[in-house]
Amino acid sequence: MFSPKPEQLEAWRKKIPVPPERVKLSSHVCEAHFDKQFIVDKHIIKIGDVVIEEKRGKKTLTSDAIPTIFPNCPKHCSTILPQKRRAIEKHANERPSKRLKKANDTNGLQEVSEVNDEVDQSASFASTLHANPKAFILPDTMWACVTNESSTIFISVSKDLKVEKSVEFSKACSDLSPIIHVNSIKIDMESTELDNEEALTSMLKDVHNLVPCPGSGIDNTRSNICLGILKTLARGNPTARCENCFKKRHALLKQKRSEQNQKKRKKIKVTKLQTKLNGMMKKYDEINDQKIHDITKDLPQRQQLAVQACISAAKAKKPCGRRYTQQWIYECVLLRIKSCSLYRKMIRDEVLALPSLRTIQRYMKKLKPAYGFIPQTFELLSTKCEDMKEDEKHGTILMDEMSLTSSLFFNKSSLTVDGLVNLGNHTPEAQKDQAGDHALVFMFKPFKGGWFQTVGAFLSKGAVDGPTLSKLSLEATVLLEQTGLKVDMWVCDGAPWNRVMWTEMGIKNPFAYKRPSRKKNTSTGKSSKISEAEETQENVATEVSREPVGLVHPCDDQRKMWMCSDFPHLIKRLKSRVCPNEKGISRDLKTPDGVVKFSHWKILYEVDSAKAIQVCHKLTKDHLYPHNYQSMNVGMAFSFFSKHVADAMEHYKDEGVPGLADCAPTVAFIRRINDLVTAMNSNTPWGSIRKKEVPAENVRNVPGGEDFQSKNAREIIESFIDYLYKWHEMPGKVIEKIPAQTHYGLYISLSSAIELSDYLIQSVGFEYVMTRRLNQDSLEHFFGAVRQACGCNSHPDPVQFIQVYRLLSVASLVKPPRGSNVTGGEMLDALLQSHDVLSETEKQKRLQFEKELDSLLDEGEPIDALDQVFETKNIDEKALRMFCGYVARKANRATVAKTCMDCFSKLKAPDGFTHDDNSLIERRSEGHLIIPSEELYDIIFKLEVVIVHTLESCHIHADILAEAVENAKNYEFKEVGCDTHKRTLTKAILLFNHQNDICLQAIQ
Repeated sequence: MFSPKPEQLEAWRKKIPVPPERVKLSSHVCEAHFDKQFIVDKHIIKIGDVVIEEKRGKKTLTSDAIPTIFPNCPKHCSTILPQKRRAIEKHANERPSKRLKKANDTNGLQEVSEVNDEVDQSASFASTLHANPKAFILPDTMWACVTNESSTIFISVSKDLKVEKSVEFSKACSDLSPIIHVNSIKIDMESTELDNEEALTSMLKDVHNLVPCPGSGIDNTRSNICLGILKTLARGNPTARCENCFKKRHALLKQKRSEQNQKKRKKIKVTKLQTKLNGMMKKYDEINDQKIHDITKDLPQRQQLAVQACISAAKAKKPCGRRYTQQWIYECVLLRIKSCSLYRKMIRDEVLALPSLRTIQRYMKKLKPAYGFIPQTFELLSTKCEDMKEDEKHGTILMDEMSLTSSLFFNKSSLTVDGLVNLGNHTPEAQKDQAGDHALVFMFKPFKGGWFQTVGAFLSKGAVDGPTLSKLSLEATVLLEQTGLKVDMWVCDGAPWNRVMWTEMGIKNPFAYKRPSRKKNTSTGKSSKISEAEETQENVATEVSREPVGLVHPCDDQRKMWMCSDFPHLIKRLKSRVCPNEKGISRDLKTPDGVVKFSHWKILYEVDSAKAIQVCHKLTKDHLYPHNYQSMNVGMAFSFFSKHVADAMEHYKDEGVPGLADCAPTVAFIRRINDLVTAMNSNTPWGSIRKKEVPAENVRNVPGGEDFQSKNAREIIESFIDYLYKWHEMPGKVIEKIPAQTHYGLYISLSSAIELSDYLIQSVGFEYVMTRRLNQDSLEHFFGAVRQACGCNSHPDPVQFIQVYRLLSVASLVKPPRGSNVTGGEMLDALLQSHDVLSETEKQKRLQFEKELDSLLDEGEPIDALDQVFETKNIDEKALRMFCGYVARKANRATVAKTCMDCFSKLKAPDGFTHDDNSLIERRSEGHLIIPSEELYDIIFKLEVVIVHTLESCHIHADILAEAVENAKNYEFKEVGCDTHKRTLTKAILLFNHQNDICLQAIQ
């Protein structure tokens, strides 16, 4: 097996037919994939033209080796390499050409003749040497003679069996010109004519007497310019090594001494650091909690917790031995709620000493993801408000609905179907078995403090009707009052069912017009509708008596409770009345100040948008003609009635722009609404409702302008209430006035704000009331967080919604009140120690279900009509047998069959068992599917018949599993498994199959 080198990696990735990322430096490729020319299996020693080969113990590759042979892959993956050509060798008897003198040169004839004689004599001795080299006498027993096709070599082997000296005679040359090497270094010697045996022997002795240079003597290295032999000194003794190797040795020894000194210094440094570390660890062991507190006392509180947790975790030998404070776990719970992926990363990278996710989940599971009023929520709220001041307990209940995607899921822990309508004890009978598509959420928001808390969520089919909504609101009020909190107001939007709730609670509409009855006509059977003539007729309203709008509190006769409509929602409704409808038709609005026309906004936008420098640049086309999603935008509604629009309209009126000459009533109406928005949307002391007027120094930055500075929020609200009375008493057509529901909502909301402020200032001790606390902004932000947590799905299903609802509820629930003596750790303790009614209910339900299964196995009656049921229900036997194999595999992993082989052998068919209905298993199996036994198949088949019969006979409801078990008592189930575990194993199979079948039907 061979691995690629860094320089070969890219070439190997291109050749090997696998994904490139799978070929790494640590990969191994078999020898069979390489051509023979790339595999080196011999040691080759080349001395001149002589090559000595020795078999290697371990094979290696050449530097250009590439895998090219892949026999099990397509042919195009393998590459046939061209064979290397052998080098052309000269013939041994070929003589070099001699340049002869001309024949007519008589003076050189004698010299030419002598030269030819010498050449003939030398060539004769050379042929003798090459023909029989072993016949010559060698200088020593360590000498030997080697011949090959191209040369004859005399070699001398050292004591360590390495070629030390060599004398090579080439067969290609006619004369004997020796090539001498000592330690693979070519040596130049004075050559003599080698034409006889004595001359050859003498030359070999001279070579034998040469003293080789041993090199530097360090790691078998020598100088690159080593002479190869040693020179003889004057006294006849050779030097230890040549001059170049001596310098090389000196440099190596110097480098070695330097490395040793460096290593010694590092060793001393490591010893010192180890001693210092041991001393610090000893001091660390001596540090107690008091010293840690003294060291970290200047850090912020949460950083102190982190340091203490890290030090405590360092003392534990294993992560499972760590112990955490409740306050630190509280911080970790909040961190987990913020981001689960970030929490996992911090645990993986060991950024902080964090508890495991399972530990955090144990705390969060105490608050069940269930619809309704959860008891643990109110228990923690009771603990939370113990240290609150009396004025911090007063607040309001916000209620609103969010659209969901209807979907059903079977809950295996509670053995019920989730996603059905759940309005607690107030669920209508007609909706009990229907899938819910709206979530109703109740939230408590105090008038003081920045916290808020969701107290309950309910699932309904469509919007909750007014009577049911009033009952749920009363229940929420009673539960909150029992915790010690004070509910003084209900806030909702302007939907018709909320107005019905007001009526149910005793609120009367003083501005209601008398309209024709919509009761069914006994003669036609149809309800009478208001005709266009009746809508456009003039209505002269009678004088309305001004009465308080507060109601007697349901929990305290000495207190009152008020209703309020979400003020931003009312402004959006008012803007929709002024702007054109879906058909593009806009109607003038008659007010006590005059006629308000939409054309004034339109002309302002057209004139101002044509200017290079705009006076009212914030007014856009979307404000005048909003899209569907823009019509509910609060910011656009506020901008539509802003002071900038009124100022710009007056500016262009003064400039003489056509169409704005009669815009004075519109400007007055815009300024009136702008002042009202400022008064009813205050979140600071200067714009709040006070008993006394706001000091001048506190209103210098009021956005209402000079008009607002001359009066406070109370005066603005009371003035607008009078304006509403004048509006109602003004004669005119109904269609030309403000919508009745908007008129009604504004009057009740503004009157409730004034009366509530008086109560809080006079009886509770408030200095002022910020009116922004009377709208639904906090609940809308909560819905936004839910949608964001559910990803791109703006309408999550009921299970997703309630899970995110639980996370957000825990996050706000465990946070202690600001400035209180309660810590987050104590809130977590209260959460853990709270009485979990839902868990106990689930346990009792599961125990009851197990008793029913025991009764099923004991009291089941045999039935003979299974074959008929099998045909009528059209159950695919082949698919059912494959599902039985799946049940057997699951039982082997999660039941007693995991440890008891006898039980598992009863679930699968014996070896060699064949059945015609097992063809689907054999077709789809890749060697891992299980063929079920007949006993297991009999149980699953009967269960399938029961489930199908139950689902066809009734609709899916919450307790459909109990009904299926009751129907199963008509069949006799034989227990499967060994004698010891057959009851336990059969019950597990029954429960698993019931749950999966019902869950699949719920999804479908």
